[in-house]
Amino acid sequence: RVTPLKAGTLSAPPPRVMAMLQTGMGRDFFGFPQPTSALFQAVGKPVRLEVRAPPQQGRPESFQNAIGSAFSIEVQAPRTVVRVGDPLELRVLLRGRGRLQGLTLPDLHAAGLSPSEFAVPKEQPPGELLGADAPGAGGTPPAGASGAQGKLFKVQVRLLSAAARQIPALSFGYFDPEKGTYQVARSQPIALSVQGATVVGAADV
Repeated sequence: RVTPLKAGTLSAPPPRVMAMLQTGMGRDFFGFPQPTSALFQAVGKPVRLEVRAPPQQGRPESFQNAIGSAFSIEVQAPRTVVRVGDPLELRVLLRGRGRLQGLTLPDLHAAGLSPSEFAVPKEQPPGELLGADAPGAGGTPPAGASGAQGKLFKVQVRLLSAAARQIPALSFGYFDPEKGTYQVARSQPIALSVQGATVVGAADV
């Protein structure tokens, strides 16, 4: 598998393989039978690839580098009762038919988290491959297979405002090469119970 890094036309020379193959049986110096062999060569056809970049027009803000079809996004929060200033782990599961090894999570503010209500880390988590794309798994599942491929991201966000009432539906943009257009998948919102930050005095400390 190769991943094109830029648009353009790629031309590869004809593939060639050479091998020493057995052609029959003969006899050695002492008269004992021994196999005879000869050098053979097989040559294939040259390869020409036209690499097209995803279009700029119509690109959603939540598009990062996802190319494929039937993508979905699911967001889970282990706890939904939080205080202002508390860290909150979000588990973001991306599924779809496409190459997931290099898939990265889009900026969560661009995906739908309000910057006034949630702080997000500057560095994106690497993610964990699940199913058929996980290391050691046996290849890509057939088209239409449900839940066979996925990548799980665990992100620590921080609640900034008591006005937050939910983790909103997050969007995930991807380019579908079969349709030739961008598509957007959305998660379900998660209700939050938010309490104000606790203020302590010097005596309490």
